[in-house]
Amino acid sequence: MPRHHDDRSIIQALSLLNKHIEKSGKILNVPISIFADRRLGMLESLTFYLHDKKKLSFHEIAAMLKRDDRTIWSSYHNAGRKKG
Repeated sequence: MPRHHDDRSIIQALSLLNKHIEKSGKILNVPISIFADRRLGMLESLTFYLHDKKKLSFHEIAAMLKRDDRTIWSSYHNAGRKKG
């Protein structure tokens, strides 16, 4: 069954990311289009993008999103399996 990403969920995830970016002084653009793949959950989409395209470590992503490193690692690997 496809997942449906609620606009509020996307905004919340990007808001967390934006707060961290403002504190660090970095500029990081995340296109909304990364959430278009309905096979992936929100965290899977964001983690996959940040690790593969922006070359951030799992630890950096975890710190930005206030999640455990292992959660980020699992999300990334789940996304990879789902993408094929």
